[in-house]
Amino acid sequence: CAALGNQEEIAVSQFGQERAQNPKVKQFAQQMVQDHTAFLSKLEAHAPKEAMQRLEARAAAARTDRAADRSNQPRATPTGRDNNRTANPNRDSAADNQADRNTRKEDAAGRQGGAGDRMLMVAREVSQECTNLTIQELESKEADKFDECFMGWQVNAHIGMLAKLRTYERHADGELKQIFAEG
Repeated sequence: CAALGNQEEIAVSQFGQERAQNPKVKQFAQQMVQDHTAFLSKLEAHAPKEAMQRLEARAAAARTDRAADRSNQPRATPTGRDNNRTANPNRDSAADNQADRNTRKEDAAGRQGGAGDRMLMVAREVSQECTNLTIQELESKEADKFDECFMGWQVNAHIGMLAKLRTYERHADGELKQIFAEG
């Protein structure tokens, strides 16, 4: 979750670099991108690769499912098979039946996952939505108000990140604890 907050800060700060009018605000946004990118690199060096890959796969599957739900189109499973197909009465081979059972098991395993993975996937989606809404709101600001609104958002985001880092530090061990302490 600490990575998500940093990704959000990077995205909004990159947008701030583009839109800010005041050179000091542009410079501040650039510094935020650099600082949060460096912190994110430290975090990623300590994240288990398999967990990140599994989370990415589940996030991609969830995006596919949501897109299919919106379009009422059949959904492809992680194996590439159509989840909404109708049963074919002429299919009675044992291999086809076994493949169907395996697909259902894989789909169920992918949906169930670990509770922690699922919560992290939800947190990632919330973070992305927050980033999108923040940028959308900042885009609506006139040039003379943009810098003030961007800096106000930065103060709020900074306070939120400090709270997360302090909490994560209390629950972390070893090098990760140190990374959170250095924030």
